[in-house]
Amino acid sequence: MERNIDLMRNILLYMEQCEKPSFQDSDFKSLETDHDALIYNLEQLIGEGYIEGKSLGGHQGGRTIRISSIKLTPSGHSFLDALRDDTAWHRVKEKFSGALATVLLATLEAAVSGAVRGLTSKH
Repeated sequence: MERNIDLMRNILLYMEQCEKPSFQDSDFKSLETDHDALIYNLEQLIGEGYIEGKSLGGHQGGRTIRISSIKLTPSGHSFLDALRDDTAWHRVKEKFSGALATVLLATLEAAVSGAVRGLTSKH
């Protein structure tokens, strides 16, 4: 399975928009993605420290099948601050092109922050 940076961004934006204190993996149905991809990318965000969550329901074929008590962390809020601007996000996606899935999230956060600063300094 591959990281889906757009899905990760959409997960974080959705969490912020809903203003719920906690989420279950089933709360992300509106993102219209495959359940396995959702779980995998939630696990990646947990591993990077952008969200907290608890694995539930055991594993299926060595994979987590449910995640609950999902919350944004302070690092997740900071990452969102960098990712929120659509124009900056699209510029960074163009810059990294097809290699976006291999870029470290911290590098991505720095690149988007730089793009946002570049946009605001032009105004």
